[in-house]
Amino acid sequence: MDFTAFTLCRRSWYANIFGHVHANKQYASFSSQQFCVSVERIGYTPISFAEIRKKMGIFRRRTTMITIEELQFNSDGLLPAVVQDFYTGDVLTVAYMNRESLEITLREKRTCFWSRSRKELWRKGETSGNVQHVVSVAADCDRDALVVSVIKDGPACHTGAESCFFDLLYQDETAQKFTLQILYDLIASRKTAPKEGSYTSYLFDKGLDKILKKIGEESTEVIIGAMKQDNRETVFEIADLCYHVLVLMAACDIPISAVEEELAKRHVVDHKVKQETLQ
Repeated sequence: MDFTAFTLCRRSWYANIFGHVHANKQYASFSSQQFCVSVERIGYTPISFAEIRKKMGIFRRRTTMITIEELQFNSDGLLPAVVQDFYTGDVLTVAYMNRESLEITLREKRTCFWSRSRKELWRKGETSGNVQHVVSVAADCDRDALVVSVIKDGPACHTGAESCFFDLLYQDETAQKFTLQILYDLIASRKTAPKEGSYTSYLFDKGLDKILKKIGEESTEVIIGAMKQDNRETVFEIADLCYHVLVLMAACDIPISAVEEELAKRHVVDHKVKQETLQ
């Protein structure tokens, strides 16, 4: 049976499955043709979606709810806890928890640790105000270490740094990481420490009116590129627009996290409903 005949023969079955695929971000990278070909290779007999995932080598991350009693505390009654930023995924610090501090963490939904030097409990932020609000706590496969995902109110390190990990031991210079946050930080640094010949510093020097004018120009160019149905040009112009919006944000001292939080609030709105402000 050729591809066309297969697609027509299994149209309703395929539509249901492919609809399921696109409803899950995990499978969003599959195009319709890729998925059809993959399903065709599996065979023509309708099977469960779970079986399809298994045969295609697609697996969901296993999540198991456990209790404190199942954790493996060390001989000192402690567990290492890796604290991770919920939004960025950055490792903020590594501390230790005993059973009592972990119970407090789960009950109060803010990190509480055991100080090995002072031999006492300490709630993160009780003096600095930099509280870490707990989103999730997960144990590793041996259940003798924890990862604590948090939303932080301020820097994690006592030095004032966002993370305790800033002293490099090794770095591969050929591996370059890019995020909007990294770009935003670079843009913001051109505001506080202008650099001669920098276009970003030039925009900050000219002020808000110039920045807003550039955003208007770039918005128009995005529209023109889209109307021409030229994806390459449209992507290029969207990148220009994103850059200038980030400059505006830095000029107004608006962090990326503020926009992320606003978008997160709107995430619950049905996609068929016009965007609205949630109360």
